[in-house]
Amino acid sequence: MKIINILVAGPEANLPNEWWKIPGEWVGVDLGATRLFNRGIKPIFVVGDFDSVSENQKNEIQKLVPNLQIVNSIKDDTDTELALQKVKTLSPDRINLFGATGGRLDHEIANIWMIVQKRFSDLANKFFIYDYKNEISYLKAGVSIVSPDNNYKYIGFMALNPIENFVINGAKYKLHDFNSYSPRMFTSNEFIENKNITVSFKNGIVMVIKAND
Repeated sequence: MKIINILVAGPEANLPNEWWKIPGEWVGVDLGATRLFNRGIKPIFVVGDFDSVSENQKNEIQKLVPNLQIVNSIKDDTDTELALQKVKTLSPDRINLFGATGGRLDHEIANIWMIVQKRFSDLANKFFIYDYKNEISYLKAGVSIVSPDNNYKYIGFMALNPIENFVINGAKYKLHDFNSYSPRMFTSNEFIENKNITVSFKNGIVMVIKAND
């Protein structure tokens, strides 16, 4: 399985414990590149406008990555979107995004909703966001199984765009044939005795959030 991990510039305290031990190749985005180098990890590529690093850090990154992609801070895409766009061309089986939460709220919302964009929506089933407390994944239309994880007690579901016949079975709180033209969050659900949860719906993308206490 080809796994690519993307590390962006969110607060370091929000990262999972020992994130640097997670399997896969790494991509550094802005300050995320410095954090990778500090852990002895050489990213396959680095991208960003580097407005979140000092000039000394930027110079160090340039020494370590001769083909560094520095972009103008005035641009249509976020640094994270630029990274994901390039990662997509590498045809990974799984993409893990770290450092995407806990900082500026506009950045966090952009990262969480990024997968709804038409250019990224085909990655939905292989795109994950992690921090110290949450795992975010995405489901495409159809029938999906969500497996329990001993690391997480709670699970929430959010329809990110118009949805039809949204059904949740096997969780503490069930949902039957929900239809909506606007986003809707179903929060604070739970697994039942480590049973799988079955989710089905027509159209759109559903975000799944597993969380611990």
